[in-house]
Amino acid sequence: MRYSPSTGGFYPESIDYPNLPEDLVTITDEEHQAAMNKPAGATLSIVDGKLEIILPPEKSDEEKLATAKQNALQRVSVKHAQILSELTGNVTPEERDTWPEKVAAAKESVAAGEPTQEATSLFQREASALGQTIMQRCQRSLQLRGAYLSLVGLSSGFKTELEVNINSATTPEQIDSIMLAATQEVEREVAQFKALLGG
Repeated sequence: MRYSPSTGGFYPESIDYPNLPEDLVTITDEEHQAAMNKPAGATLSIVDGKLEIILPPEKSDEEKLATAKQNALQRVSVKHAQILSELTGNVTPEERDTWPEKVAAAKESVAAGEPTQEATSLFQREASALGQTIMQRCQRSLQLRGAYLSLVGLSSGFKTELEVNINSATTPEQIDSIMLAATQEVEREVAQFKALLGG
């Protein structure tokens, strides 16, 4: 096997290349295999005619903490998007689109103690299909809407609180602990909401 420091490429002898770099160095199969499995961030160099793996310098504690914070903040953004996706994925587009009207009609009906004409128009078909009264569907709509809004607020609060706590952390281990506790809390809330949807 041959290696070119200028191109950083390997050139097997079994291949007839039309143009080869001028700085080719013959290396052993063991050197080639080691180079293929080098750690992330490591580089290759020819030292005294041999291919050597140069490990990256050890990061300082400050650099490790900064990297941990950056990675954690990226995970927070991904988790926030995932939570919102789960919430909207478990609520049909039709349900979301009609919620404002349904909530208003449901509130009026609950306050009046009987279905309004608008509530009847909005809930009659689904109430009949589910074998429920219009008032039951009104109450259900308010229950779901309240839970959904609470979770959206929780999700936004989760993101903001985590960002503040992560930026205030002093060790990578503290960041891991913060992430674990917050994620478990939100996952419990999401699970409760999904259970409510199934009820």
